[in-house]
Amino acid sequence: EYPFKNAVHFKRPKEWLTGEVHVFYEGIDPHDIRGGELSDGYFLSALQILAENQALVKRLFITQTYNEQ
Repeated sequence: EYPFKNAVHFKRPKEWLTGEVHVFYEGIDPHDIRGGELSDGYFLSALQILAENQALVKRLFITQTYNEQ
């Protein structure tokens, strides 16, 4: 079962979230980032460092609004 215990499937936010979806809700904070089961700790650590400066994170996104397509 390498590299994950369970199969990983991509889902759009509307498929697993209820209510309104936000790209950036109430700003950006390093504590917003949570680890998961993807063995992506180094990537998440890099995002936490970027989150120290909100402008750097916002530059990673083409738009700051959610698009359902």
